Amino acid sequence: MSNIVIEEVSRLPEREREIIENRFSLNGDEPLTFQEIGEQFGLSRERARQIEQQGLERLRKRIHRRISVQDLPERPVERIRRRAKRSAQP
Repeated sequence: MSNIVIEEVSRLPEREREIIENRFSLNGDEPLTFQEIGEQFGLSRERARQIEQQGLERLRKRIHRRISVQDLPERPVERIRRRAKRSAQP
């Protein structure tokens, strides 16, 4: 799973990628605050936060698309329904 995350982070637009890498210490450095990121990129801390949110949302969608339903563990409710259907069949 972490390989998928790293790969998808690298595909983000440059600004989003750099902010997320700095914010979550993906580049090996200490994580930075929004204030520090804002100073580094010439942004307000609120704008840095907004760009981070955009990047995280884009990342979430891309990762979700890559993980198929078959790769996810079966939910207990679905398992119970499947078993109930089997037992109801003659």
